[in-house]
Amino acid sequence: MARRDDPVVIEVALNGVHESNAELVEEVVAMANEVGRRIATPAETAKLFGFPRA
Repeated sequence: MARRDDPVVIEVALNGVHESNAELVEEVVAMANEVGRRIATPAETAKLFGFPRA
């Protein structure tokens, strides 16, 4: 079970058009903050998805 302070990958279906990926990211970050979740760091995300280290 995930702890409250663990990073989370949020899967969402958003309606509407976003001007940029940055706008979409800002919306998802706001949603995560509203429910008390933090955003994974780039290193945490790479580990979660099994990306090779640079």
